[in-house]
Amino acid sequence: MFEKVAKKYSQLRGRITSSGLTHADIARKIGISPTSFSNKMGGKADFTQPEIRDICTVLEIEPSEIGAYFFGN
Repeated sequence: MFEKVAKKYSQLRGRITSSGLTHADIARKIGISPTSFSNKMGGKADFTQPEIRDICTVLEIEPSEIGAYFFGN
């Protein structure tokens, strides 16, 4: 399961890294705890639609790219 989740969010992880922000930075900007964000990135919980929207705003991800970052392989 971990490999699937890691691969699922690999593009998102890369975008976060290239932004210069940490997971904790993103979590604070979208209004959730760093632990909750970590759990979601680790596949223990799902991102909500508002969280996805807010992450896209913070990371400047275009609506047409959401699938690749959150629902891709």
